[in-house]
Amino acid sequence: MRIATVLAVTALAAGAQAQAAGNQNGMHFFNSTASVSFVDFPNFATGNTAGDCLWKIHAGSGMKRGTGSTTATGTVFPAFAANFIGTSPLNIPDIQYRTTTLAGSCVVPDFSAAPIATLGVGSITLPSAGPWVINITHNTAPVTLPDGDTAICYLATAGETSATANACRGFVTVGGSSPASVGGCTVAKSGAFNALTATIATLPPNVELWVETGMLEPTVQPVKNGATSLDMGYGAYDFIVAPAGTSTLGWRVEALQHAGKVAVPLVSFTGRSTLLTLDGQVAWLDLDIFSDALIAFGAVGTVNLVGTGPSQDGVFSTFNFPIPVDATGATIHVTFWFVDVPNATIVGVTNTATTNFTF
Repeated sequence: MRIATVLAVTALAAGAQAQAAGNQNGMHFFNSTASVSFVDFPNFATGNTAGDCLWKIHAGSGMKRGTGSTTATGTVFPAFAANFIGTSPLNIPDIQYRTTTLAGSCVVPDFSAAPIATLGVGSITLPSAGPWVINITHNTAPVTLPDGDTAICYLATAGETSATANACRGFVTVGGSSPASVGGCTVAKSGAFNALTATIATLPPNVELWVETGMLEPTVQPVKNGATSLDMGYGAYDFIVAPAGTSTLGWRVEALQHAGKVAVPLVSFTGRSTLLTLDGQVAWLDLDIFSDALIAFGAVGTVNLVGTGPSQDGVFSTFNFPIPVDATGATIHVTFWFVDVPNATIVGVTNTATTNFTF
């Protein structure tokens, strides 16, 4: 099953606006083209408990930015109304952002700490049965996310059960490229929290919660194995290199506010511990002798508008580079600047995306 239907923008309880330029640059951390399967809240069979949630980690490998933070202004996730009745509303899960902690060697949400933010969403009446992709803008209540690992959770509607009319079910992507085990962690950066028992469950490593966060600032994400694959899951960050050297890696830039500008990459194999400033635009990147390597390979291009209405993005995608087995053990850090060519000025910069290559 794949999800293709797009629902119109829904409003947060706190109020929302139609999408404005620059407020929905996506960060995925999942494989958009993988097959999709249901995932239920942990007490869905008998009745959701307040605090039950499905969660996902937005990893620091993709969330490092020169300003020290990123502004979340939207959320996109698929939902399915079980026991569909057209005249009854679907209660959309509220959205919560949390700091993280370690469970052994694995990063999980820190449910013992106060959340960074909780956003009430409300309900919507669906026009028909089936899965829907729900695009929520919360640009009247943006959330500042710190550099590093951040958890996004969507919260179960308390009391809903598998027998409730229009009870919400979520989705995971299945069959994406598995990430390498980092520090001995062999599970996904996605899972569920059972508030009744105060326990955290995790998913298998190639299964990722289907949820996208829209950012105010421009974003860049690594894309594994094909320019159109949209595999931006953790397999593109903790990258297992194919023995035959058939793996490829490219990058997808989203910058709606810089449509028409030229996206220019810089790459570092050294690190991302230095604030690098060009024309007042600040990135985290350590310059090294390979910094202009992607420019030399022609990975430069114009940000073009894709889609319409609330689903419109400003996108530039590089071609995918073959990754040889010799890359094993290397780390690559990539950021993009945006150039206003007629005025010869740099007008923006993305986060820094980091990929570690493992055999």
